[in-house]
Amino acid sequence: MKSEVFKKALAAIIAFASAVLLALAIIALTVGIVFSKPYFSLLTGKSYDKKVTEEVLAELEGYAIPGGLPQDFFNDKLDRGQLSRDINATVNAAFGGESVNLDSFKEQMKQYVLDYAEEKEIKVEAGEDSTEENIDRLVTHCADEYKRLVNSAFIKFGGKISSMLSPAVWIVFSVAALGAAGLLFVTAKVGKEIFFRIAVSSAGIMLIIFPAYMLIFRNIASLGITSPSMYALATGIIYSLLVTMVVLAVILLVFANIPYKKRIKAEE
Repeated sequence: MKSEVFKKALAAIIAFASAVLLALAIIALTVGIVFSKPYFSLLTGKSYDKKVTEEVLAELEGYAIPGGLPQDFFNDKLDRGQLSRDINATVNAAFGGESVNLDSFKEQMKQYVLDYAEEKEIKVEAGEDSTEENIDRLVTHCADEYKRLVNSAFIKFGGKISSMLSPAVWIVFSVAALGAAGLLFVTAKVGKEIFFRIAVSSAGIMLIIFPAYMLIFRNIASLGITSPSMYALATGIIYSLLVTMVVLAVILLVFANIPYKKRIKAEE
């Protein structure tokens, strides 16, 4: 009797330890994937690209009329293909620990403004508060807004988090996954099917509580971010983490509660 009680207590302890390691492995895997360059490349895909383009144009149009240009001046001057390549370059730079050079935009815009001045026969003079200085000031403001939106603070944030986590997050995942697999095997041997199911279910419950709470009771959509592109990227990161953990937690809970039928050999 005492032996049976001890065996169940031991099985419960091992099951709890395996549940913690399994949950930790899944969390590490989720964080490692979300804060990786390939995943950020997906987050900054066509939909994000479109939002950045719209914001850049809106900002440039705000400088056009005060700068003596038609309101739609930049509409056909903004190279959408180059903007997309610049976004990819910022992602590569952020996750490579490098800086990105977006000065080609400034040079290109300055040439467009100079061409417009020549077309309108506007004399570009040098000197203090001259036409040339005003053009330089206008182009600098436009370039600063372009860099702010294209080289998003959230892309740089993702790159920094990735460098902080790597390779630690993958080491944690590997150790936790191997440990969980080993302990689950021991749990199945010592505690049989019931404790194995408890271990897997417990891991699922651990994973689902916080993300479910955040998704149900916390209005993540009300983040105080006014930039549509930055808002899309921020919520994309948050929802990716939370939803992935919820989905994996549900999979564990379903797996742990699948009806198990023993095959009974027919008596001869």
